[in-house]
Amino acid sequence: MNFEQHDIENSKAYLLILVENESLNIGVGKIDSFLNFIRDRNTPDSLRGNLLQTIQSLSLNEVRALLEQFTEEDEFENLVSKSFQIEKRRELKKNLVQFDTEYENDSFDETITKAFQIEKREQLKKKLKVLDVESVSKKGKVVSMGTYLKAISIAASIILILVVWQPQHSSDKKLFADYSNSIDNSSINDFTQTERINEQGGLRGEEEHFRNFTFDETLQLQEAIALVKQKEFEKAKGVFNRFHIEKEKNPGLVLYLSIAQLNSDDMEEAIKNLEYLNRLPAFSYTEETKFHLAFAYLKTGERKKAKELLNELITSKSKFSDKAQQTLKKIRWF
Repeated sequence: MNFEQHDIENSKAYLLILVENESLNIGVGKIDSFLNFIRDRNTPDSLRGNLLQTIQSLSLNEVRALLEQFTEEDEFENLVSKSFQIEKRRELKKNLVQFDTEYENDSFDETITKAFQIEKREQLKKKLKVLDVESVSKKGKVVSMGTYLKAISIAASIILILVVWQPQHSSDKKLFADYSNSIDNSSINDFTQTERINEQGGLRGEEEHFRNFTFDETLQLQEAIALVKQKEFEKAKGVFNRFHIEKEKNPGLVLYLSIAQLNSDDMEEAIKNLEYLNRLPAFSYTEETKFHLAFAYLKTGERKKAKELLNELITSKSKFSDKAQQTLKKIRWF
């Protein structure tokens, strides 16, 4: 048994003990999948190959939160798998318009609408299970073509409803808008403390300025920072761009610049700057960087990357943990 296999077996044994002692709601048959879930979402590159250390570093509340996320995603994957046994999902989506037109059933559509409005997601799952049982061949009997086509129409209609309306979830655009509207001093407090220098300056006496910039240039850069805090992102970006800030020399100023870029649709440059800052080994504002970068990924549709950063923020127990957890629960499935 190699090191990785040994690590997985030890992690499984540790998790089984945790499940038994803390009464975690997960079956033994799901332990392997849950381990993979934890490893994929919570193991930094520095700990790859040491899954046991990753799990042991998590608090009980963090394990419970991860289990809740895992259960939700696992239930949905099972739901989709069962509802598409008749036809592959890709073919259903391809023929969605045709099925809705040729095999329209007003009373069924009304029933589905009421199910979503009144019974919500759990009742819809039950209807999908009934559909699965009634629509496939069983005990040697073959489903008639009419029943088959009707089942396809039902499944296609359900796909349309799931795509358009997902209970308690928000679009990437809506999540980014919520983030942008909620930007405040908590998320853009002061990123330049490590870049301020106090020096004796002639007639003015002691002067505070940013490293690599003069006193007069610092005044203009402080104006740009104030514009970011006032959500005047386009104006702030214009001021910053006049000074050609080098991210290697003034990372704190670059973080302000990246927020202005992110909120003025300069996505490519914003992500490039934020990814650089996120890789810095000793940057003082790593949590802030992850927070803004997660929403940059959401805005560009990179949900997997966004989820990874949000999970890191939840684990970090920083001031962004609650917001990250709320956002993670609202991200759409597809």
